[in-house]
Amino acid sequence: MSVTTQAVSSSTGKATNNVLSRELVWGAREIVRVDVPKWAVPRSYVSNDEVKSYLDFYYHVKGGAINFFLHASNPSRFLGAEICAEVEVWERTLVGGKRNLQVNLHPCDKDPTHRISVVPVARDIILQEGQKMIETPCPPLQGGVVIGPVGSKIMTKQAIAAIKLREDLEFAKGDSQLTRLIQHGWKISRHNDVEVFLEKILPDGVKKSGLHKRPRVKNRLTLEGR
Repeated sequence: MSVTTQAVSSSTGKATNNVLSRELVWGAREIVRVDVPKWAVPRSYVSNDEVKSYLDFYYHVKGGAINFFLHASNPSRFLGAEICAEVEVWERTLVGGKRNLQVNLHPCDKDPTHRISVVPVARDIILQEGQKMIETPCPPLQGGVVIGPVGSKIMTKQAIAAIKLREDLEFAKGDSQLTRLIQHGWKISRHNDVEVFLEKILPDGVKKSGLHKRPRVKNRLTLEGR
């Protein structure tokens, strides 16, 4: 679905942007909770010869920003408020061929069903169960919008790597050689009672495999008295 609209200044009524068209890329309209910043800017646009009002605010991503538009009658009443709103994500095509994302919010009185997050760099994110990523469509923007169930967390590759490191080090307790291997970048892929299978990604991207033999636990007999 593609539409063409034109934003106008709320004070002068003159065109203020260079948007050629918008295409709906996420229209399920889940209910999300959003904090509307106090600095959001009141604006208006023309649709079918009718001027409609909205609030304009944004979140930074690498290379630029993603705009959020809150559509409502007298939208300024939501400045600084926490609201629930139905969400849509649109892809905008600008004069010159550049494209970016626009998130539309429609306030409602329903409880949130999903969480919405803006991520600065999309490639750093590992999606969890139930999450969907809408990435910014072209460079220089590198971010995206993640929509997922209420309570879901945004997990970066770095965060997951840190969790994996803690788990591997916990498993290696009492095995000094395995601990040193993990501290030097090896990761446990699987293990059994005798062997630990390891893997490591080298700087050139090559995956290296290794095998560690678990130390035997000697049975110790404590003699009490004679």
